[in-house]
Amino acid sequence: SQTLIREEWIPHLETAAREAGTRIMEIHQQGAQAEFKNDGSPVTEADRAAEEVILSALNQMAPEIPVVSEENAESHHFPSVLMPVRGHWRISWDSDSAVLAPGDTMSVPAELNHSIVPAVTGEAALYQVKGNADPAGHTWRG
Repeated sequence: SQTLIREEWIPHLETAAREAGTRIMEIHQQGAQAEFKNDGSPVTEADRAAEEVILSALNQMAPEIPVVSEENAESHHFPSVLMPVRGHWRISWDSDSAVLAPGDTMSVPAELNHSIVPAVTGEAALYQVKGNADPAGHTWRG
């Protein structure tokens, strides 16, 4: 069995977790107010700050490994297609959200600010195919 965590990362992860906790406490001592996301769940500036600290640390340790996180919305200049392989995935955007199961397919329009997170605990895997500006090449015309 292969692990995704390398032993040398543990001290860096512990430092990031402590730093994130410090940011949370600083912001909560100032009286952070909760906002409500489209799905009705609360989020605060402290949530976003802690996530930023952790995502930054993960990116420094392993920039080649993509990270899926709750507050980290993304958008693309081209359309993309989402295809869950394992587990259920919640896709949230400005006005709504949807849960995708293995076998489902969802087209995400270009420039749509959205987030993708596993909807349940356990293993989850998702294919995300992103469009790009590369020319397709010559078309064979028989």
